Amino acid sequence: MNIRIYSIIALMILISAFGCKKQDIPLKPEQSATFSAKLEDTSAIFPAAKTITFINIIAGTNGWSLTQSTNNALLVADKNFGAGDYKLRVTLNANTTGVQRSTTVKLVSTNSSLPPVLINVTQDK
Repeated sequence: MNIRIYSIIALMILISAFGCKKQDIPLKPEQSATFSAKLEDTSAIFPAAKTITFINIIAGTNGWSLTQSTNNALLVADKNFGAGDYKLRVTLNANTTGVQRSTTVKLVSTNSSLPPVLINVTQDK
C-alpha cells in the first residue's frame, strides 16, 4: 500500500515538473517606428509675459527624454523623461531682459534608430 502511495506522489511530482510549459514572453514591447514632437501653440514668437504651452509627443511604445541647455531661464518643462504619447506642459518664464530670447529643446526617443526632434522657442522682449 505504501509503495502505491509513493508511486502516486512521485507521478504527481513528475507531472507537475514537466507539465508546466515555459512561455516565450517578450521582456519589453516592440519599439515604435515613429517619434515626433511639436509645440501645440504654433506662435512664431511667444509674448514676453509668462506663458504656458504644451509639447505634443508621439512616441508609441518608446520612452523619450528632453534636454536643453543648463543655463536656460526661459523654458521649464514639467518633466524631462517619460514613455509613450504624452502632452508635456512647459512654462515660459516672463522675459524681463529687455531683449528677445530663444532656446532649443531636444527630444530623444529610446529607439536610437529614430532621429531626435529639435523644438525652437522664441520669446518677445
